[in-house]
Amino acid sequence: MNFYLDGNDWEADYFITNREYDHWLPNWWDIKNMYLDSAESAEFPRPNSQYKAAFKCSIPGSDRTTLLENNVIADPYFGRNMDYSRWSENYSWAFRKTFILPENIRNKKRFQLKFLGIDYKARVFFNHQDLCEITGMFIQHEFDVTDFINRDGENFVAIVFDPMPKASPNHSSLMTHKPNEYADYHRSQMSWGWDWMRGMVAAGLWDSLYLSANDEARISDCFFQWDGEKISLEVDTVAQKNAEFDLKISLEPKGFEGKKIEFTEKLNLIHGENHSELSFVYPNPELWYPNGAGKQPLYKLTLEIEGEVTEKTVAFRTLEMRRNPNSADKSYNHTFTINGVEVFARGANWVPAELMLSRLKAEDYDRLVRLAAEANCNLFRVWGGGIIEKEYFYDA
Repeated sequence: MNFYLDGNDWEADYFITNREYDHWLPNWWDIKNMYLDSAESAEFPRPNSQYKAAFKCSIPGSDRTTLLENNVIADPYFGRNMDYSRWSENYSWAFRKTFILPENIRNKKRFQLKFLGIDYKARVFFNHQDLCEITGMFIQHEFDVTDFINRDGENFVAIVFDPMPKASPNHSSLMTHKPNEYADYHRSQMSWGWDWMRGMVAAGLWDSLYLSANDEARISDCFFQWDGEKISLEVDTVAQKNAEFDLKISLEPKGFEGKKIEFTEKLNLIHGENHSELSFVYPNPELWYPNGAGKQPLYKLTLEIEGEVTEKTVAFRTLEMRRNPNSADKSYNHTFTINGVEVFARGANWVPAELMLSRLKAEDYDRLVRLAAEANCNLFRVWGGGIIEKEYFYDA
């Protein structure tokens, strides 16, 4: 059961700059955590702090969306405004929120705090705990906060960011063989600028943050695959004890008539992380085809363990690559074959639809993907200089 901490009831402020930090470096003092100390000395990341934050803001959000919400900067996508707002990248930004657990999850045994997208390097505080440090834009981070949760009163979360890393957008030089500067950082490369866009390196939470509440066992991930005959289902779980648990599985059509199957598998789990592999058959499924080659019938896969439900949208199709007719002996297999049918791939690069990624909603992805479908595209290449997209993109 998930309780999302997204919303417009967050507070934000910014602290020490890169220039101030660099000024301290020659002094031979141990100031490794100077960025963090600046926010901490103001008691920004502490519950019941008397420090008055400069801004109200929304999460998912970033330094730029916060400044926009508070009318501090003009629209970055007009004129040279994007360049005029880049001063904020030199500061340590911090975000905080106070919240109360809803009644329906207060009696759960375990709680995890999960970040779906954070950029780039930050320290996380939860209630009175200095919880952890996070680095990396493309990694989802999860932390057990059961021992620190306040079930009946106020809870507090704060995230303090280092100033965003600096890098040149230039590729490596054939003359010097120096590596790309941006390759040092596990984040969107294009945000430092590219041949078709300006630079904007925004600090913040670019995707959702939530609390997951559960009891003795929970599903952390699953993977569905069909080989033309049987379904292979891989399920990752986390258990709080060595025990046998019932995994309830159901599979049914979404939006059309068809058979629903339901069954239960016994999982013998050990305390900690577990990986289980199952196989079963769904009789005569409706097959999925790419845009223009046929229909896209979808199915709902539901997994339940200890009352915790995980739902996934899945489909049935086989994919293989075949040799092009009359191709050279050493050529690659380049013909897409879906369910035995050869399909001509008509695709395009997919790049991030926003530089302020936190602003992208389900309707934004839906509109753009539909436009591509109307243009007869049937393949997206998710470009490597961008991001690992939000679930909204794959849903669309």
